[in-house]
Amino acid sequence: MNFIEAINKRHSVRKYINKPVEEIVFNNLDKFISNTPRLYNDIDMKIYVVRHGEKIHKISKGIIGSYGKIKAPHYLIVTSEEKEGYLENIGFVLEKIVLQLTMLNIATCWIGGFIKKELLDSIIEIPKNHKPTIVIAFGYGKEGNDIINKISKGYKRKSMGEFASGNFDGEWIDILEMIRKAPSAMNFQPWRLFKNENEIDLYIVKRNFIGKKLEVLNRIDAGIALCHLNIGGEIFNKKLDFKKLKGKEKENLNYVISAIE
Repeated sequence: MNFIEAINKRHSVRKYINKPVEEIVFNNLDKFISNTPRLYNDIDMKIYVVRHGEKIHKISKGIIGSYGKIKAPHYLIVTSEEKEGYLENIGFVLEKIVLQLTMLNIATCWIGGFIKKELLDSIIEIPKNHKPTIVIAFGYGKEGNDIINKISKGYKRKSMGEFASGNFDGEWIDILEMIRKAPSAMNFQPWRLFKNENEIDLYIVKRNFIGKKLEVLNRIDAGIALCHLNIGGEIFNKKLDFKKLKGKEKENLNYVISAIE
């Protein structure tokens, strides 16, 4: 299975078989965690593998996710120092790991955004300057979850024209399709892309006061979209450099980063 196939196959799975994954999966997962590049190398983050899922089951009321309580055999817990771009960094890194797990036929589901740090003290050792940010459930998924799968795959995703504008053509259309299939909280697809010559600027929709908490998840979503953009660039031999540029403000949008070809 390649990355395009993994992007097409990946969907959020809420129900899991009560069976641990094979040891080779954990071995590969350790390699994914060690080798997956960061969006920002100067932001410290840690990814913890929780092999015994019951540790998370006991504290699941303290983890609020998009789909509610999800009982899986294993979990990833992600913590990070809170620097500008840390949420996008998490989305960028974790989505590639999720896609690599998909290649191994391992089901996954993103959970969280609002996690009580004190509940994790008995499970992992969190650095003092780190914040627990996201949890990912993983394992062998149960079959027959067709309705949930359809929702998770996003049968009502935005068209390319709703989130992208500019001189996208040729292979860029294929890359946009990969971005269109990226997961996001509540399938909101908050990212907006503007292309001018060899520069792509990525934004997220600006939230009002009521939607501020959702902005945390939307910034992770932006990182996920950037992961798909980067993978697409690698597949179609487009070398992309991600940089923060000045003078990129737009009304009702929050600037995230630019990809320069």
